[in-house]
Amino acid sequence: MRPWVRAILILLAILSSPSLYADQTRILLKTPTDHVYLDVEIADDPIERAEGLMGREDIKPGQGMLFVFDDEYPRSFWMKNTPLSLDILFFDAEGRWVSSQLSTTPFSTKGLPSGLPAQYALEILAGETERLGLGQDTILIWP
Repeated sequence: MRPWVRAILILLAILSSPSLYADQTRILLKTPTDHVYLDVEIADDPIERAEGLMGREDIKPGQGMLFVFDDEYPRSFWMKNTPLSLDILFFDAEGRWVSSQLSTTPFSTKGLPSGLPAQYALEILAGETERLGLGQDTILIWP
């Protein structure tokens, strides 16, 4: 393959990467015994929140998506068009753990509610909540 063709193909692959355009940041999850850092994409407008991780075939441990809402309100998510099983963690306006939906079913249209008002929702790979020791006393901190 000619070098210029290969360079164009690499550039196209980079430009088509969904995370290239995403607003990314590092968040801290404080537990009673540990500090856990995750690299997350921020979904803070209606279009980003509606798309979420739909269509994503792969995210790595230590990564995820943080949904940021303008207000604290009972939230509900679904897994329509999402091929990955995820853990969804809900936090209130102060970053306190509200609830979780663990090991979600890919492509399901079943509602996954927060139960209580939440301003933030964090989606990570299924099993990461347990692996990282996250739970009811976890606090979300981000810039």
